[in-house]
Amino acid sequence: MLPTSVVAILCLDPAGNPVVGANITARLMSESPRGLSAPCAEYWQGIIVPEEITAQTDVDGKATLQLFPNELGRSASYYEVLIEAGGGASKYRAVVPNHDCNLWDIVDYETFPPSYWSDKVAKPATAVAGHFAAFDASRGVVDSGYGAAELLSGGIEYFYPFAFGDATPTALCTVAAGKRVLEAEISITTAFDGAGAGLSIGDAGGVGNLMPVAFNAPDTAGTYSASPNYLYAVATVVHLYITPGAGATQGNGVVRLKIQP
Repeated sequence: MLPTSVVAILCLDPAGNPVVGANITARLMSESPRGLSAPCAEYWQGIIVPEEITAQTDVDGKATLQLFPNELGRSASYYEVLIEAGGGASKYRAVVPNHDCNLWDIVDYETFPPSYWSDKVAKPATAVAGHFAAFDASRGVVDSGYGAAELLSGGIEYFYPFAFGDATPTALCTVAAGKRVLEAEISITTAFDGAGAGLSIGDAGGVGNLMPVAFNAPDTAGTYSASPNYLYAVATVVHLYITPGAGATQGNGVVRLKIQP
């Protein structure tokens, strides 16, 4: 059976009166690396999560939605909640936790990253709820031993400028044995103009271990982030892999790595 959380909604007009018969639609969404929102294909134990759930407020202006908890998902998903009443409409972004809640308490929550473990069945037996996933030297999934508080508060940041004409792969740094790369970020300051340009951050064992090509768009100026929380069991050189693209004449930016101290 698909797990759900009961999301309670109370709709009132500016005078505090209940809004009766408001139509409410919750659509499951996710955000691409380019910041574009799109319908999300989410699943749990092989069950496809419904992409859309609807409800209508009663005489007291109340309604409930039975929604799949985004906390249990694998796609950093959220719900786009549309409320239509009296010829008008309002749209909200809500991230549903793995417990019953009120809609107005979860609006504009940050999404749970795909590496976050709550009560996911697919996690290893040794995994701890609330911890982040990590990879060991054999690319096996293990418990990182870190929760959100530890990862958000720790880490030393390093910055590495690069340009389209640099040698590839470009060595960025050597991560010491037993240390994790918590965050990887590419900021494009001048967009690449070559056809088929691509960037990734990784190592000899995997060119996209820290940030795969799909997580950034070199042809568009902006900042692209990943949270790999990748454990290196042995000292390893981290590289930036640059594909300038056919006919490239420009393109540069900065790589930022946050590494466990």
